[in-house]
Amino acid sequence: MQRLSKGSPRLRVKKLDLKAQEIAKSQHGAISWQQLQRLGFNRFQVERRVRSGEWVRELPGVWRLSWADPTWTYRVWCAWLWGGTEAVISHRAAARLWELDGVRSDAVELTSPKRLRTRRRWVYVHQSPALPRVERHTSNGVALTSPSRTLVDLAGAVDEPALRRALEHALRRKIASISSVWRALRSVPSQGRAGTGTLRTLLDSGLCRPELQSELERSVLELFRHAGLPEPECQYTVVERGRRLGDVDFAWPHARVIVEAEGFQFHSGRQAWERDIARYNRLALHGWTALRVTRGDLEDGGEEFANAVRRALERGGRAAAG
Repeated sequence: MQRLSKGSPRLRVKKLDLKAQEIAKSQHGAISWQQLQRLGFNRFQVERRVRSGEWVRELPGVWRLSWADPTWTYRVWCAWLWGGTEAVISHRAAARLWELDGVRSDAVELTSPKRLRTRRRWVYVHQSPALPRVERHTSNGVALTSPSRTLVDLAGAVDEPALRRALEHALRRKIASISSVWRALRSVPSQGRAGTGTLRTLLDSGLCRPELQSELERSVLELFRHAGLPEPECQYTVVERGRRLGDVDFAWPHARVIVEAEGFQFHSGRQAWERDIARYNRLALHGWTALRVTRGDLEDGGEEFANAVRRALERGGRAAAG
């Protein structure tokens, strides 16, 4: 077996390949021309590996090592490496990276100040001036739009229900706030940009609030407003004589009425059920009327449940006045 000397060309090439492998492994199998140049590769060496099948050209200046699977995350890396340091993953792809509810897309969307073109149908390029630093984040090494800027971009890419779900989810997880979304919205031109009006309406409506814990709660609050009921306190803590009786989803303290939105994912298991019963008993003993609402109660417009709440508020109001 032939031994390679430390300074032999073959050994240098082998070391180059090992370094390229190491970089590509951290990038789901992708590597860029800029990275290869820094390692010391030349065009001839790159083309030789492409011809041998060791590497596969994916985008201009970006290659996939043959062992890597062309997954969605790998394509995200390819698109970002292709776009360069000023580019960011954006729109639905950024929403997927932030794991926002209501958004699922296999396309990779990229925002870049440069004019980029490719025949690859899985990548979409949005041309925009370089984003301010506050609207850029990094996740697992890839630059992407901040949650707030992602929501602004998303407004022009999805329908209103999907946008609302994504906005609610971002607020519940506290990765965005109403004020940060407003700031991101004001940083883009309002005219000629699709979806900004829809997002403004959602923010102005007050239905997307960080204190709402689920989409069901948002639907219940929307029902109250549609039925003309008084605005409730959301995520209210009931305290009687200095003793905390429990936290409830909606409350009208003056009428001593509460409503609990019962989603299966939040109330499961015997212990949770027993805690809820004990809490409702404590509230009843102190004169509170507790109503429980499920998704089924909202079918056909939820009119019957809204009327039940209205009657409870009227009784509670009369009792308080008396």
